[in-house]
Amino acid sequence: MYLVFAEGKLNYGTHYSNRTLMTCFVSSIEKHIHLVDGADGGYAYAATKLKGAAS
Repeated sequence: MYLVFAEGKLNYGTHYSNRTLMTCFVSSIEKHIHLVDGADGGYAYAATKLKGAAS
């Protein structure tokens, strides 16, 4: 995965948390997704750090 990141084909950010938040989006029983994220910032905080690294 690191090589793909180094080639600019993959971008990701990380943020560590000791709590989680699970969000479920259910449009029907056949079509649903579950998202697991850090409870204190999670993907939004990781995206902020990722944007800073790209500058």
